[in-house]
Amino acid sequence: MIRAGMRWILRFLMNHYARFKPLVGWIPPHARTRIKDGFMSAAFKPLYGAKHQPGGLAVSEKGLLKGSVPGGGGFRKGVNLVGYPLAVIGEGEFIRQTARSFQTTPLKFGLVDCQPKNSAHRLDERYSEYISTDNPFKINIFHLKPGQLESSVVQLGTSFVENRYNIGYWTWELGELPDAWQASIDFLDEVWCPSQFIQSAVSRKSSRSVQYLPMAIDLEPVEGFGREYFSLPSQTFTFLFVFDFKSYVARKNPEACIRAFQKAFPAGNEAVTLVLKSMAGEMYPEAFERLQKEVAKDPRILWIDKSFKPEEMIGLMQAADSFVSLHRSEGIGLGMAQSMLLGKPVIATHYSGNTDFMHQDNSCLVDYELVAVGEDEYPFAKGQVWANPDGEHAAWYMRRLVEDADYRNSIAAAGQSYIRTHHNPAVIGAGYLRRLQELGLV
Repeated sequence: MIRAGMRWILRFLMNHYARFKPLVGWIPPHARTRIKDGFMSAAFKPLYGAKHQPGGLAVSEKGLLKGSVPGGGGFRKGVNLVGYPLAVIGEGEFIRQTARSFQTTPLKFGLVDCQPKNSAHRLDERYSEYISTDNPFKINIFHLKPGQLESSVVQLGTSFVENRYNIGYWTWELGELPDAWQASIDFLDEVWCPSQFIQSAVSRKSSRSVQYLPMAIDLEPVEGFGREYFSLPSQTFTFLFVFDFKSYVARKNPEACIRAFQKAFPAGNEAVTLVLKSMAGEMYPEAFERLQKEVAKDPRILWIDKSFKPEEMIGLMQAADSFVSLHRSEGIGLGMAQSMLLGKPVIATHYSGNTDFMHQDNSCLVDYELVAVGEDEYPFAKGQVWANPDGEHAAWYMRRLVEDADYRNSIAAAGQSYIRTHHNPAVIGAGYLRRLQELGLV
């Protein structure tokens, strides 16, 4: 009875978080995490305590889970994909690509939308027909980071996860998983990781099975979004970098792209352009102003800060000649993989999740040194390291792509072939299905 009351309180607080946020803003982040973990542990211990065993769901001969949620019968074969299916952010594209992969299998699936209805970034409706408020299938796959998972379970109710096989499938951008997420991982039966970089981080902290299952990279070329649509110069070699301010500017590192571009082409009159495409800049005025000052120094740099529809984003990548990412760390590296699929040579830091699909023969990998993550640069930064890319090496690649057409074309063709072969939805979907068959769930 007490725990049921605590769950009601938690659900109320989550649903009215905007009202209470100013009252807790003075509490240090780590203290807020401890408070939240305490409430979660007390509220959900009966469901996710020491007795919860990985894979501990009984399955009947017909493939239905024995047991049921209150008021319902057995669950159907299939998967519930839980996350942000309408969001024009990396996490949104991740769940959509998972849905695309399951479309290539005989397994049924549905989508559960956890994004606030008033979000400005609910612009991608390609899979909206699969969205429902229920999760009728016996497998939940959460495309939510552990902290997001907790709050979503509070909002959805405990029946959402009871008697189901719960899988976490999320991105994380640093080499060590936060200790604060350990309790959330214990909620799950197993964890899927879209990159070996994430798998390494999770494996060191998880008592659950941790599987490497890469994501699909699938998109269709679009028409009507040439350079004139984006007001880009028609005759210059154009480099593109895409980032979201909400994904932490220090990690995305756009200033490094600017510096490398200017080192590569110091005269100022070369026929080259650097396009920075960002979103949510208005939410981070200090970082926005700092970057604005850098961009203003060079008329060859064009900056677009707005939310694009999916076809606009694909069109911009098509319009560019090369994609550049001098990131400090990436969980996957979606923009890099998409640009490779579109036949663009990609320059990127030789570190973290993108190295699963970027190799010396299919991309331009930039040397780096590991440095400490600044305390205010990323969540759970204490004791973490990430890459500091070599600007001179990046500049060398930029010049070579402009000057050496044979090299440029060979790198682009090799990258496109690799993504098509290893990350197409049918291949990835078969991997998902194979794992669920190994577990005896389908």
